[in-house]
Amino acid sequence: MIYKFLNKINKLQKELFSTQFPKINFWKPFLILHFTFIISLTAEPFTDNNNGTILDKKTGLIWQKCSRGQTNDATCTGSATTHQWADSITYCTGLTLAGRTWRLPTVNELRGIVDYSLATSPSINTSMFPSTVANYYWSSTTNALTATNAWIVNFIAGYVDLSNETNTGYVRCISGP
Repeated sequence: MIYKFLNKINKLQKELFSTQFPKINFWKPFLILHFTFIISLTAEPFTDNNNGTILDKKTGLIWQKCSRGQTNDATCTGSATTHQWADSITYCTGLTLAGRTWRLPTVNELRGIVDYSLATSPSINTSMFPSTVANYYWSSTTNALTATNAWIVNFIAGYVDLSNETNTGYVRCISGP
């Protein structure tokens, strides 16, 4: 499906360049960049389910809209709270939201909601995930070499790091495969 989409873009670019800009090669890089930017702005990967959850259309996974400690309302009122890793797992598995089964996301799933195109913190789509704290969020993924460490994602800039499981971090749960 992606292959067909890219072929259509390539064909459209060739048609555009051969008809409107046949001898002006200077414009091609600009137009490709501009066209790609427009596509990235219109390809919104999330849907607000209006029940405290967000659908990731790319993966089919369902995210908790608000961080732990906040009210699962439209703007995520209240204050997000930090917890140790084991408490975060317990919270997610016990979460009763939208009639779904919840868990702490893997590091790759959590990285999937980072918006690296943002120049400001937090590095996440705040219209879908309002009041997200620009700080560390726990993943369920532990370090293969050190069993007492788990991977975290920092939403200041979206980088991944390790943290001892007795440290505290923020929590956002996930539901799905």
